[in-house]
Amino acid sequence: MARKKEERLVEALKKIEPAESSETTHDPEILTPEEHFYFLKTGLKCKNYVPTLKAVVKTYSPEEVKEIASELARLTGGIMLDIHEDNLIIMYRGKNYSQPPTEIMSPRVTLSRKKIKSKYLDSLRAVRRYIPRLKQELQLLQAQFRSEAENKTDVVEGIQQSDIENTTESLDISNFQLESSDKLKEITERWIPWG
Repeated sequence: MARKKEERLVEALKKIEPAESSETTHDPEILTPEEHFYFLKTGLKCKNYVPTLKAVVKTYSPEEVKEIASELARLTGGIMLDIHEDNLIIMYRGKNYSQPPTEIMSPRVTLSRKKIKSKYLDSLRAVRRYIPRLKQELQLLQAQFRSEAENKTDVVEGIQQSDIENTTESLDISNFQLESSDKLKEITERWIPWG
């Protein structure tokens, strides 16, 4: 059971870490300063303008937002235009854009990836430390079971031997009772005449 938990934790860690693409460097399109300004202004003003993308990132420090923006640009193939008010990432999709993995964009758990990763790593370490102790306890239980089984066979043999002795004693007692009841009849017949 602990081994299965270990396997689940390793699988969860693989899902958290984004897959390293064959392209280790991000090669964005080159925008002219005019295009950059135009896409930035339209991205700020328009909600549903297709070439731009807005990502609101709350409860993160400005350094973490910059890290998220660069990671998002690497994963999607888009171009980061600006970070507005320390929580709004504006990106240009461009021709290299691809949808980022859903595990990264819409995680079930809203903790940061670093916290989730450290949580899974801590759990994995704990499980790996726990497995040898479980093995040792299992060996102790098996040894106890073997010794109890040996003791039970000795007890059963002792009980069987005492049963044999008890049955011979009970036979002797029943024979004595029969003899004494026969003597009692004999005495009563002598002394009491029955008609």
